[in-house]
Amino acid sequence: MWWTDAAVFGDGNVHLAPVNCDCCKFSGVNTDCKLTRPSASKPTGFTIIGDAYEGNTVTISFHGGIQQSITDIAELRDSPTCGYIDPPPAASASNMTSATNYTQHNSSNMLWEISLPSSRCYRVCYYQSSLTTPTWYDLGTVDILSVPTTPITYSISIDQVVIEGGSVTIEVSTGSGYSVFSDMMEIRYSDTGCGSSTGSVIQSTYTGELKLKPTPGYEWCNPPVLPKVSSERPIRYLEIEYSDCAADGRLLVPGILWTVTLPQAGGYEVCYRKSGVWGSLGVLVVP
Repeated sequence: MWWTDAAVFGDGNVHLAPVNCDCCKFSGVNTDCKLTRPSASKPTGFTIIGDAYEGNTVTISFHGGIQQSITDIAELRDSPTCGYIDPPPAASASNMTSATNYTQHNSSNMLWEISLPSSRCYRVCYYQSSLTTPTWYDLGTVDILSVPTTPITYSISIDQVVIEGGSVTIEVSTGSGYSVFSDMMEIRYSDTGCGSSTGSVIQSTYTGELKLKPTPGYEWCNPPVLPKVSSERPIRYLEIEYSDCAADGRLLVPGILWTVTLPQAGGYEVCYRKSGVWGSLGVLVVP
């Protein structure tokens, strides 16, 4: 017998009803069974800690699963399916470790240190060994980039005052192919890697007020998004939302601006997420 509503477990998978269950759930009939959380489930996502350029050594963190284990397997594939011997994966985990230093099936994050293969788009696959029926899962894709000829860095123009509590505009314009729709920036303490789920983030573009803006003079949507007007009087123009641009009209821009309020005096790391991958732009010192 199978539960017909996979969503009740929160992991989107169909689950086999235990032999000793004392109530059943049939299609269209809710008997108010008390459903228990599964003892194991696949990761909900992954984060690449480091710069995702070919040849770089980075750490891939798999998170959100239940009972992830060092016996699990991860792969990068340039083929459409996970777990097959032929064609072989471009890279396969042989040194998975637990983020919590546990060796039993009770860690929440697994880490894979990997030397990245050649630049292209790869499928990220994960084998969850703790399931009743161990299974391969497709967790999405990641773009491994070619090593840029010009390092990606940030700049603050000399006419701006870098001081605690001051407002400055950070510009990122080395390299190419920036997106106001999916790129992100952070200012964080440098004790943890960019994009890490641990450590303290001082400022980030997760909030709408701190969103990235394109370098002036470049189109980011075609056709352009027209500003809306307020419904109350006096009528005023409303700020344009990037979500108003249709998916097939979104354009890359050659540079990004980010206006932030500087934190207290100290040293911080400026982080940027491009093509879904976090990397460091360097250190920011606030006097």
